[in-house]
Amino acid sequence: MTDMTNSNFFRKLLVPGTVIFMSLSLAACAGGSKTGGTETEAAAVGQAETHNSGDEVTKAETSKAEAEKAGPDAEVKEEAGRETQETKKETEQETGVQQENAAMPNPVVQVDSSSDFASLGLKLELPVNDQWYSDPLFSVIGGGVAQIQFVDEITGSDAIARAGKSAEGDISGIYYVFDGSKKQSWFTKLQDGTRIDITVQVTAENSDVHGVLATWTCKDITYSLWEDDAWEHPDAVAKMAIEIMDQSDPEKE
Repeated sequence: MTDMTNSNFFRKLLVPGTVIFMSLSLAACAGGSKTGGTETEAAAVGQAETHNSGDEVTKAETSKAEAEKAGPDAEVKEEAGRETQETKKETEQETGVQQENAAMPNPVVQVDSSSDFASLGLKLELPVNDQWYSDPLFSVIGGGVAQIQFVDEITGSDAIARAGKSAEGDISGIYYVFDGSKKQSWFTKLQDGTRIDITVQVTAENSDVHGVLATWTCKDITYSLWEDDAWEHPDAVAKMAIEIMDQSDPEKE
């Protein structure tokens, strides 16, 4: 009896004890696992923070490197942009000037023949003998001056004859220095007996162009004859001027 009681009593004590022991063991295991988990999570967080910090440093260094690399390129692009704008501005200015010039009337207008000068109230004719000249070109300058360009076959020089109203002033357009010692005076008479005095001048010997200029006035019309390579033939230029004036006589049909 006593043995059985003791045996039961021992079982009653053993079972709860075992339960308590197992509970403590489980608690200890659970506690250990929780502590281990916390340390693992802390380590993971630390690694993540270190990794993120490293990434930020790497990104910062990369951004700095890219900025340094892009710096000169950015300056070049900016400079190229300024040059493009300046080129565009210059092009627009040039275009404006070209358009403005295009809008201006041409001061020299070619015409068909000397008969076209009549509308200006002017008469300018070359000699009757067409062996004296060649390649005539007729034009009007500024709407008021008659001009004939031709080759003087006597002197072998390019020549320009002009006629314009006296109010136009000097219509020759020749401003070279002349040799005063070689200045000549010639004259001719029109059909009505009017005397026309012709002045012939030769450019100075050191002039860039060795030309001869003849000028005269008939009533209210001023005439000029310029030959740019007739330095040795002033007499021939004077005779050409006389012939032009005779044919340009306003009273002559």
